[in-house]
Amino acid sequence: MSVKARVFVLVAAVAIVTCACASGDVGCSVGGGPSFSREMLNGPQLTKEQFADTDIGKVVTFFFQEGGGAVEGGFFRDVQGFSIASKSLVLAYDDMAPSTFITVEHGRVTSWGSCQPTMLSGNLTASRWHPAEDWNRDSTAIPIEVEGGACVTGTRTRVITRIVDVDVIESADRVDVIVWTKERQPLLGCAGVGVDIDSEITLASPLGDRALYNAGLVPHVRVDK
Repeated sequence: MSVKARVFVLVAAVAIVTCACASGDVGCSVGGGPSFSREMLNGPQLTKEQFADTDIGKVVTFFFQEGGGAVEGGFFRDVQGFSIASKSLVLAYDDMAPSTFITVEHGRVTSWGSCQPTMLSGNLTASRWHPAEDWNRDSTAIPIEVEGGACVTGTRTRVITRIVDVDVIESADRVDVIVWTKERQPLLGCAGVGVDIDSEITLASPLGDRALYNAGLVPHVRVDK
């Protein structure tokens, strides 16, 4: 388990009138993987029964009903549908959103885990973020804290998450923001820790009564509550 640390890194954010999330894939984690096509966000391709009739579905169904995943894979009973994202990746859906990913290699399930869909754009990932404690709804500048990672070697802490761009989409009743980040290669032998990276959102007009959303997550998450 990583230890949460706080690292102060001020990054200037610029409001952009177009949203980069209009293209690219989706990842199941902040790190970007495993990734899949945006089309998979439209809902499951197959019902549970239809999935069980496919070759990969037979492997997955047996594993979670009778095989090694029967004890820990209780979620499988409540799954409402599946999409076969690739020859080795299956997405399981709770309602209309993928909630679990399952990896199948060489005819067996090799891994599975929670899927929290996050937008990708090339080698950039939409990171989670939240307003800082000292923010003002009547200001056009909102300080935020972006979730990232760092490497600790001895007494040195090196932030490996870099904020590359920020998309700000404003309307009369809401503001959608995507913070795009890129991960540097971690140092060998370092201890990974979570960090908060200080940044700032610049608005064309004060937020006021409008809702503020992290639009890089699917579904979008309101962050001003």
